[in-house]
Amino acid sequence: MAADAVSYGVSTATLLLIRARESRPDRLDRLDQRDRLDQRDRPDRAAARAGLAGLRRDLFAGLAFVFRHPVLRKIAACTGTANLFGSMTVALEILFLVRVLGLNPRTLACSSASAAWAGSWAACCRGGSPG
Repeated sequence: MAADAVSYGVSTATLLLIRARESRPDRLDRLDQRDRLDQRDRPDRAAARAGLAGLRRDLFAGLAFVFRHPVLRKIAACTGTANLFGSMTVALEILFLVRVLGLNPRTLACSSASAAWAGSWAACCRGGSPG
């Protein structure tokens, strides 16, 4: 924990040493041709719409890059599938523990917390390098 505190302190100090300031992009410049201001639109609404349009464009550009790259596509598919089925397993486990075994919420919360604590404790006590 002390090493984490020191690393956060070093990170903060090095960030404070950065003297260059980045200019903020003008959100109105990011408007698409179809999203130009009407006479009725307020500039703050137009800027918010431009931000969402830019976010949407960036999101789809990133997804297109991942889906075109053969290795990244497989990593994303594997990770997405693992997350989906892992979340389903946790949800079904909770239903099983409550409905079939009859655990009350307090017991379920304590068992989940103790499992998380035991995993963290085991990782700290393992020693050596992972793998």
